[in-house]
Amino acid sequence: CYFQPRVVGSHEAVILFNGFEVEGSPFGFEVRPGESYNTTIEVQSPTIYPQDDAVIPRPKSLPMRSDHPALGRRQSEPVSPTRFEPNSPSRAELPSPRRSQSIFPRSPVHTPTTPTGFTIPEPDYWRDLDLQPKEKITAYGQGLKRAVEGKIAEFVVDTTGHPRASLEVQVFGPSTMITCTVDRRGEKHYASYTPRQVGTYKIHAKYGGKELEESPFQVTVVNPKKVELLGDWRTLLGNTNRLSLTVDEQFTLPFNVQDAGPGGVLDAVVRGPSRELKAKTVQKNNGRQYVTFVPTEEGEHFISLRWLDFELPCSPLYGDAKGYRSDPSKVVASGPGIREAFVNEVAEFFLDGSDAGPGEPQCVLKGREEEVEVTLMPFFQKKDTYRALYCAEKQGTYRLHVTWDDAEIR
Repeated sequence: CYFQPRVVGSHEAVILFNGFEVEGSPFGFEVRPGESYNTTIEVQSPTIYPQDDAVIPRPKSLPMRSDHPALGRRQSEPVSPTRFEPNSPSRAELPSPRRSQSIFPRSPVHTPTTPTGFTIPEPDYWRDLDLQPKEKITAYGQGLKRAVEGKIAEFVVDTTGHPRASLEVQVFGPSTMITCTVDRRGEKHYASYTPRQVGTYKIHAKYGGKELEESPFQVTVVNPKKVELLGDWRTLLGNTNRLSLTVDEQFTLPFNVQDAGPGGVLDAVVRGPSRELKAKTVQKNNGRQYVTFVPTEEGEHFISLRWLDFELPCSPLYGDAKGYRSDPSKVVASGPGIREAFVNEVAEFFLDGSDAGPGEPQCVLKGREEEVEVTLMPFFQKKDTYRALYCAEKQGTYRLHVTWDDAEIR
């Protein structure tokens, strides 16, 4: 605020904030005849965060009194020796010496023109009070989407531009609630928790008692260590600890993922000496999945396996492919399921392609009214041998088609 003295003599300015005098008030100064004055008073309150009810004095040279209430509008009152308000349009009115008037300017007016003038800085609080948060509270991090059983999962809640408040996080697992710790660093909150079982989790997050926009978050917890190979790794890898591959021959890696959590489908990436190969994952009953691919060139191959974006402990695998040609005429089919079967009973037969060379077998059972799927399961004890299973639901005549590398065997 500013004013122009109109009477010579001793003056005093009473500075009030929310009805209370600030420390050091009233301030005295002299007005001498024959001189021109334009006295300026600048006021700054402490920086206030409205939600905290905490006062942080600034500057230290102007502390507020301990009995100061919650901040309101600031007030000031210059008083002349004749007790008239210097800037009043009428000098006929005698105001109360303690009556206050609003301070309208919100930007500071700097240096006073009188040698005896004084300066109290402008408050940031009034500017902060008018600002509304422009950004919404954001939460991000892998721990809001997926996690691994027994390992720490983390995420971040960014409250930049919002009033200071507490962040409450609750993590609910498949059977119980688990502890979540929150560490605040500036305007960001770093949360962490450790899931103790696989399954689907829900995370509820509240800031200042209000739930975040995307809360609750759904998290999938898995355990890649529980993806198990069906069979013996030593038999599969041999003494060289590498896979034995054959050019143009399908290679199959069978896994049991039943206890590994809701990860979906095994993701496999296979790279040959000069290009990436297409890998396919086939899902079967009882949590079994088969990863298959066909090498197209000789040399070293790299196989990466992941369960819900988490790499398996056995990954990556390395293998060496050699080139051979297959002879489908040397594939031998045997077993009772080739000639007969009973309705709603599983029938089986066997395919032995160990003398035929590398190839990919396919089987289908076709009847007049239905087509029956035939499941092939490789024997790891003998290369290129398979057990075939099927179950027909209707009585009738069926024809069994067996191919090796797209060539039908007889």
